[in-house]
Amino acid sequence: MNCTTTHWTNKYQMIFVPFTAIDHHKKSVTVGAGLLSNETIESYCWLLKAFLKAHGKQPTIVLTDQDPAIKQAVQLVTGDLIKNTDFRKRFNKLVWDMFK
Repeated sequence: MNCTTTHWTNKYQMIFVPFTAIDHHKKSVTVGAGLLSNETIESYCWLLKAFLKAHGKQPTIVLTDQDPAIKQAVQLVTGDLIKNTDFRKRFNKLVWDMFK
């Protein structure tokens, strides 16, 4: 049990935003993270733009929770990425190929 993380998160009221990717071994790897003082569209846009600037390319798939601010920020920053109609097929292939 790790109470320290919860303690520090609550003490400073910061939102931890991890960026996770799948490596060539089909393992989850944290490739970046950010701390935000609030959960606004502007904050998420700033963080996403900084992440994209550091990595130089857009991701092919973005998965988030149901927070409306994240959803709007992803759509604003990445454009049509969130409207990808092929998402379900690609995501299912990614998930099920990992178990082969």
